[in-house]
Amino acid sequence: MVGIRFDTVLRVLTSDGMTARPVGLLHPEMFDPNALPILICSTNGPWSNALEIRVVDALGQVQSWPLNTRLTTNEILVLTDDSAGRLGWWLAPDDTAQLTTGRYELTVTLNTTNIANPLAWRGIMKSVPVIITVTNEPVILTEADAEEKHRLFARYALLQGNEQQARQQIDALLSHIRPTSAD
Repeated sequence: MVGIRFDTVLRVLTSDGMTARPVGLLHPEMFDPNALPILICSTNGPWSNALEIRVVDALGQVQSWPLNTRLTTNEILVLTDDSAGRLGWWLAPDDTAQLTTGRYELTVTLNTTNIANPLAWRGIMKSVPVIITVTNEPVILTEADAEEKHRLFARYALLQGNEQQARQQIDALLSHIRPTSAD
């Protein structure tokens, strides 16, 4: 059996922020040096095409969030005792402004039931749901939230290939940090 897990809890900060969180595919016999490799494929294209993200609101209605990811070019993912697969998704700052406040449940499903490769794993595996609460940004941010907001904007700028904007966000973050006395 292949285990799917989220590495961290997804947190949507504000309509001005974004977040990126990976999903990890793990071998069920991780750390066992005798574990046989497991091949993960999709029906068409890279292995990541076998993953589906589903977001449902508190009323059970499926939501269409404009999630982004980096393109995966590997046709096959090989899971071993010491190698796993990771794929991250994010929402752009402008896209988070379109989200309605509320509670959501996000799941990822790996579906390889229709693959042609006879050596690949076949089946369906669903992740543990992640609960996401979307709220409006507070009028006054705590230092921790302001720090996280600048880091998220910096990370987003890097995802877009904009190193200058990322540095500006980090500089803004550092300008707000209050030095503490070494006494």
